[in-house]
Amino acid sequence: MRKVLLVLSLPFLLGALARAASFDCTKAKTTQEKTICGTPALSAADNQMAAAYGAWLAAAQPDWAAGIRDNQLAWLRWRNANCLASDANNHTATCLSSVYKARIAELQQMIEQVAGITFVSQSITLTTPD
Repeated sequence: MRKVLLVLSLPFLLGALARAASFDCTKAKTTQEKTICGTPALSAADNQMAAAYGAWLAAAQPDWAAGIRDNQLAWLRWRNANCLASDANNHTATCLSSVYKARIAELQQMIEQVAGITFVSQSITLTTPD
């Protein structure tokens, strides 16, 4: 009985591990994606960021959707350019943790509830240090 249960549970467990982040970890290609998939805290942060992004997209006016998606894609490119693969001290994970924390805060600020009224901001300006 245990062998049958284990065999039936194995696909579920593999599926859960493959989707630990907001994307399919079996298709992770970049160092950043592999680091996210291999680090439970980063995987959780990626899920939290994806939820905040989804909430912003859902709350915004339909004609803002393309700009919001473009903003997210620009942030992903920025993340990859700024959290490069580094040495064995796992600076990539440290960098990712920092940029995810900031991005989650930015996305959560895009929707505000005041006196029962929902305010949705249209865009975030990405800036880089000189």
